[in-house]
Amino acid sequence: NIICQLLDTAGAKIDSNFVINDDMKSTQLYASAASNNKGNVVVTWYDYRNSFPQIYSQKIVNTQLNGNNFTVSEEELKSTKTNVSCSINDKGKIVVSWLNYTDLTEYQVFSRILDSSKSPISETFRVDNDENSSAQSSPELITFDDSSYIIVWTDNRNRTSNIFFQIYNSDGTLLGENKIAGSTSYKLYPKIIQLK
Repeated sequence: NIICQLLDTAGAKIDSNFVINDDMKSTQLYASAASNNKGNVVVTWYDYRNSFPQIYSQKIVNTQLNGNNFTVSEEELKSTKTNVSCSINDKGKIVVSWLNYTDLTEYQVFSRILDSSKSPISETFRVDNDENSSAQSSPELITFDDSSYIIVWTDNRNRTSNIFFQIYNSDGTLLGENKIAGSTSYKLYPKIIQLK
């Protein structure tokens, strides 16, 4: 199960911890959580309730579960998924990224965008543009108030591990192409934050 405990700004518990997933008979793994300045939270994870791996999410509004779990990944993409990351901005826009593995490729970075009502506003799309299908890992992302967003990940396309990133416009279109963050020396496990 995916268990959640909310805390106030002083670090004190808000009520008791509770189960996020509404299916209790299957496996849930690799949870990621994000919040916006309004206190709304989105939790995303790998879920096996339909006998193949999917990405599920749950929204929390005013410290309460907001509706039921909802799917992020599309059912036809019946491939292994891991390393889930999510973000939500103050307008409620949700962006989710994850690693996707099919029988003939290494792990690749995929993503999908949902609106404030949890409805998809994009198809599932691939983020990295590595033509040689080198292994990617550890995606992280941040969504800004204007709905633009950045996804970062570890990328092995140059025969060494580098940190790559991709910027997206507010409408979800690409802003430029995949780029290396910093030098080309060996790097792993990127994180991204917004400075205010």
